[in-house]
Amino acid sequence: MVTERDSEFEPWPGEPDPINTALMPLIEHIFAVTAAGSVERGKAMGEVLALLARIRAALRPKPRLQ
Repeated sequence: MVTERDSEFEPWPGEPDPINTALMPLIEHIFAVTAAGSVERGKAMGEVLALLARIRAALRPKPRLQ
């Protein structure tokens, strides 16, 4: 069943996040080469999520002295 969106009442989401978009092939590869629920998949995804957090922190504007 396909659910249609009523554009009059529900706005479409904004632009996709470029950082998430860049990491998607890596996540897809992890899912392709590891078993569901495996320790290896959990560890690899933990590393990806930690990497995502570090990238976001690096790109976040820093306070500057005036």
